[in-house]
Amino acid sequence: MTIRFELKEKFKPPVSDSEYRHFREILKEARKKSEKHHIFWDCEKGEKKSEVRKKILYVAEKENLPLKVQSQRGKSSLRLNFSTNDTKGMARRIPPEEARAQILKALERAKSPLSRHEILLKTDVSAASWNLRVLELLGKKKIRKVGSGRGTRYVLNQQQLKIPERNHPKD
Repeated sequence: MTIRFELKEKFKPPVSDSEYRHFREILKEARKKSEKHHIFWDCEKGEKKSEVRKKILYVAEKENLPLKVQSQRGKSSLRLNFSTNDTKGMARRIPPEEARAQILKALERAKSPLSRHEILLKTDVSAASWNLRVLELLGKKKIRKVGSGRGTRYVLNQQQLKIPERNHPKD
């Protein structure tokens, strides 16, 4: 009885060698341009965005390029983000206690009430976890909600609500 062994990779790369070289050159050029411009990858007719995305991410990982790829809803293009730090549109996940602490710190530093948008810009809290974290803080009476709808603002304490009085010269 003869036993034959054949060694094959368990993982088949999503790109051929020539495709890899092609993607690598494009991604390196795109990274240079990304400092001043938004970078989009337009898929050819018949190409699946998910397959192209997989290939781009595979090459970027092998080349140690810091890349995040977002699908453009309703379009046949992908947005490439080469930023090494977390951006607000692609926030990293942070623990709930850290998110609450960041919201409190942003409000503590503010001289006036802040909107949701202003708080999200000043913190690493994702828009997805915003509602839950704010409801928790409101429930514990750590913050107050002022206004409603688009005019909703959040404050840490009563002091932020006071409007500075103008000193009028006496007649």
